Amino acid sequence: MALDDITVSLYEEQSMALDDITASLYGELSMAVHDITASLYGELSMAVHDITASLYGEQGMALNDITASLYGEQSIAVHDITASLYGEQSMALNDITASLYGEQSMAVHDITASLYGEQSMALDYITASLYGEQSVALDDITASLYGEQETSQHVVMSEM
Repeated sequence: MALDDITVSLYEEQSMALDDITASLYGELSMAVHDITASLYGELSMAVHDITASLYGEQGMALNDITASLYGEQSIAVHDITASLYGEQSMALNDITASLYGEQSMAVHDITASLYGEQSMALDYITASLYGEQSVALDDITASLYGEQETSQHVVMSEM
């Protein structure tokens, strides 16, 4: 866990963040211009500022805070972002949350994104739920993956 720059290693997958970062996941290219990136099974990349993540040819672009791509199905962003998931389009003008595999995630501003018929509601910051793991963020974001990983950039609460 880190409040600013962070390096997270999950399942031997290595991701390194200091400030400006380029992470290569199984040949996939993910570039972040600030704070953090996390690599999980090579599928997941998280960044907390300006980031472009390419996963299995799926394209996710964020102009500000964060975007996360998991198995090409999931994309979470906290400012201006357009994420393309298997041809599914999700656009946010401000804060956004996405629901993966029927898991429910709620956030408190602006956008509702529907992925594979799953509904996600936004109010402000963001809560992302992956595989039933619960993560709640008060400021930037916390992501809980298989209960192994929790990354936060600011104040965070995590429930699992």
